[in-house]
Amino acid sequence: MRAAQITQYGDAGVVTVTPDVPRPAGGGGKVLVEVHAASLNPADSSIRQGYMHQMAPLRFPATLGIDIAGVVVEADTGSGGVRTGDRVFGSASALAGGSGAFAEYAAVPAGLLAKAPANMSFSPFRGNRYG
Repeated sequence: MRAAQITQYGDAGVVTVTPDVPRPAGGGGKVLVEVHAASLNPADSSIRQGYMHQMAPLRFPATLGIDIAGVVVEADTGSGGVRTGDRVFGSASALAGGSGAFAEYAAVPAGLLAKAPANMSFSPFRGNRYG
């Protein structure tokens, strides 16, 4: 799968799209989500620049991305009510135990996800207040 990763802290130039990252595994309280949408949170830039490395260092290579929305493709019994096929949104931050949102799939702690409303589109410009 493809993922936006860094191998060191720095400016936007350290981000590369890696084409052959292994798909993360669900289980153990983590849910595997097929990513349909991710946003660039201001904290993503701070993490990339290394401002939080003393409190929460990353293991490189690290997949970036906090905010995520997608569809659950794997969920176990310890997934807090989230099931395969559910549309969800939440936090996939590597600093919070996730595998990062800027990828085709993300492993996310079940407690960091919520079910998305059925009438909400993954696109901000289709089916929401914009159109």
